[in-house]
Amino acid sequence: MDGGLTRSGQEGMVKSGARVLDVFDFLSHVQRPAREVEIRNALALPKSSTNDLLKTMVGRGYLAFDVLDRTYAPSYRLARFGKMVDSLDADGHGLSDLIAGIRSRVGEAVLLSEPLEARMQVVAIDTDDEDARRNFCAGKLLDIVTSASGRAYLMTRSERDIRWIARRNARFRPQEKTPQAIGNIVSMVRQFAELRYASSMQSIQKGPSLTVAMPLPPRPNRASLMLAVGGPIERMEPRIDAVTQCMRSAIAKHFGTDAAA
Repeated sequence: MDGGLTRSGQEGMVKSGARVLDVFDFLSHVQRPAREVEIRNALALPKSSTNDLLKTMVGRGYLAFDVLDRTYAPSYRLARFGKMVDSLDADGHGLSDLIAGIRSRVGEAVLLSEPLEARMQVVAIDTDDEDARRNFCAGKLLDIVTSASGRAYLMTRSERDIRWIARRNARFRPQEKTPQAIGNIVSMVRQFAELRYASSMQSIQKGPSLTVAMPLPPRPNRASLMLAVGGPIERMEPRIDAVTQCMRSAIAKHFGTDAAA
């Protein structure tokens, strides 16, 4: 391959394991999300093997798949392993420190998630609440239309994309596939966009919870990441403005830009 990339093929290596690392090497080399055909051609892999390999890596949360662009990118779950040797993530942004800092100020569970086809996948959570950790553990899949993280992600997409995602999401709930239902989702996302954050309520073991979420500034070589804060509704609701302002200030300071701009 060009650009100094080499494929793992040394004697004694497990082929499937080497191919996983080759995918990461390729994405690191190109520094952008890539399509399956690009990865397959670059690594000279069979089509069926590449498809199964990428699906496995996405399913385990180490790659993120953008169903609209049909591209694969490293997941933040992968970047977290770098914290063992460096306190910053792979881009030097220190997202673990950002999460911990927000949690220390708001006192609620803080999580990161990224899109996985027409759902959202939790890739990191910082909380002392075992109930929250159990309900939003790393790898947990969230509904993209009803979760705060999913709604925050929809805020970053065009109306055409939102309608496409809503139709795909509704395959499990046919009653929500009507033009009116999809139009309601578009209107909801517009309202959240004006607020510059999304929210959702749900019932968990300890009772009703309220979650607010907003997108982190995009990076060219990383999947979209949504930052969310959630906790019991009786604690969250009275201070929702303070919590979202804390999130915005922390993001602006961390990235040198504004959130959900």
